[in-house]
Amino acid sequence: MGRARLLRPQPLPSRRAAGQRCLFLPLAELPRRSRPELISRLTGQGYRYEGDLGIQGREAFQAPPVPPEHHLYAVVAGSKSHLDHVLLRDYLRQRPDEVQRYSVLKVALARRFPADSQGRAAYSAAKSALVEELVAKSYAARTVGAS
Repeated sequence: MGRARLLRPQPLPSRRAAGQRCLFLPLAELPRRSRPELISRLTGQGYRYEGDLGIQGREAFQAPPVPPEHHLYAVVAGSKSHLDHVLLRDYLRQRPDEVQRYSVLKVALARRFPADSQGRAAYSAAKSALVEELVAKSYAARTVGAS
């Protein structure tokens, strides 16, 4: 499958209410040419391919209904989506106040929207402004740290 590099799972603040973890698992950094094979392999294991869900350079998969509940993402190595994820992850590791803010919003939205495909889309749209703000802050923090 080309030279895809598997990544360590990255638990981020949960979409589900307390006691029901939903993990964000960036699966792999993959060359663009490896996408069709990755999609075929994962759908063969029961994952449902969801496309990029509006984020270029990322492929989303809905997990089969077995524990642990999770979402699976593959990012194209070196893509903006990949850099956004890494910078946001690193920023949140340094800013527990922002993790708390993000978590509070995610829990509130999880209670508001059902866990079906329409609810998931509405949930994502409702948190997008905060995610965009946090990603911008993560880029700014990187710039300050580099100077």
